[in-house]
Amino acid sequence: MAASKPDDIYAFVMLPGSDPDGKTIFSVLAKRRFKIEPKAVCKPVPEQSPLTQATRYYEKNDPMIGSIEIETDLYPYKPLTDVVFTGKVYAPAGKPATQCIASLRVGNHQKTIAAFGERRCAFNSAGIPIFTNPAPFQSIDLRYERAYGGVDIHADPKVPMAYARNFIGTGFVVRNTKEAVDGLALPNFEDPQDLLTPQRLITGSIEKWHKQPMPAGLSWFGLGWYPRASFAGVLPAYMPMYEELHEMTLGVVQKDQVEAQKKLKLPMLDFRLFNGASVGLAVPYLKGDEPIQLRNLEPSGELSFNLPGMTPVISIDWGKGPEKPPVVLHTVAIFGEQMVVDLVWRGAVIYDGRPDFVDMTRMDVIVGDA
Repeated sequence: MAASKPDDIYAFVMLPGSDPDGKTIFSVLAKRRFKIEPKAVCKPVPEQSPLTQATRYYEKNDPMIGSIEIETDLYPYKPLTDVVFTGKVYAPAGKPATQCIASLRVGNHQKTIAAFGERRCAFNSAGIPIFTNPAPFQSIDLRYERAYGGVDIHADPKVPMAYARNFIGTGFVVRNTKEAVDGLALPNFEDPQDLLTPQRLITGSIEKWHKQPMPAGLSWFGLGWYPRASFAGVLPAYMPMYEELHEMTLGVVQKDQVEAQKKLKLPMLDFRLFNGASVGLAVPYLKGDEPIQLRNLEPSGELSFNLPGMTPVISIDWGKGPEKPPVVLHTVAIFGEQMVVDLVWRGAVIYDGRPDFVDMTRMDVIVGDA
């Protein structure tokens, strides 16, 4: 692994990995922070933004109770660009509001959410539950804890029932009981085209979870949530395991594991698993010069700026001479409260040497401006 010096313009790291075709690659991930300049091109900041080594979560850094604060940058290959916003939704014109629309647009891609002030649910023994009117708000933290989802612990005390798309949210109810419904916090953030209503609050059974609203958000989407979790599978490089594995002789795995995997026909890993943006914000690779518009995600209400249009040059030499691979944009991470944006790029070369890396006589990495 190669990393930059503290005074380098870019923070960067080299990672071995695999591409979707199963080829071994060496990826260099380079990161740089830019200051958002309203109605202008954002400018690089002098200090370096370090690569995020490990995913961090809100709420005691526990993925079972908190959403992702910032996801690791250390994915050797993302097939799409992640566009992620971390911050708050603000009431328009700086005046308290009970609800509003917020949106993020990058180039031709836009995601819109509806924001509501605090609401509760009241149990109605005669039938359909009752929603209270939303309370006025000036700003709300934009996190998936406040989106639709959650765990219904009342439907079956022995087996809590979780909403597969977001099990840390709120509003998910299977059965219409007073314990589950009365006082239940309703989502602050919803899809304006797919709102939660009193009539659809109760699913009736866990099997109908897929008919419920999508959780609305602009920040990082949980690795274990649907549909992201459905992309997990077997890495292409692990498929041709026909000879006996060393782990079998050690007794770490059963001797018929490979044959059992063949019979099960395990799916191949879909590399979209490594894209952590909210649904609709993992987009075909951006160029890095796109205009961005934020609506009600900043106190002034409307904010527009342009990405910098800068792409680093990455040179990699593993013993066969320097190669300058194509560079693609992995991540656009916008931090609304700090008014900065972090960009992460990838440049990767294919390693066609021996699996034990004895052909790799050196590993030189250079990252710089064009």
